[in-house]
Amino acid sequence: MIRKELITRVGGYDENAYSIDDYSLWLKLSEIAKFKYLEDEVYYVYRRHPASLTRTDKSRFETKQRLIREAIKRRYGFDF
Repeated sequence: MIRKELITRVGGYDENAYSIDDYSLWLKLSEIAKFKYLEDEVYYVYRRHPASLTRTDKSRFETKQRLIREAIKRRYGFDF
């Protein structure tokens, strides 16, 4: 669960992160909020199959690298 205000505060999903927009959102949220690991119960189930975007998106690796560079720039103020 998450507060809508937090999603709004970080600018929501990155529409340029085609198949990993959730990864982008989690990176941005981690900069302004604390995450808590909930033990003992499953709250989310992740399903993958051969035709999923996670497996078929060829630009996924490059997009992930871009998101990580952007997060480092936001957090520490430098590019690499």
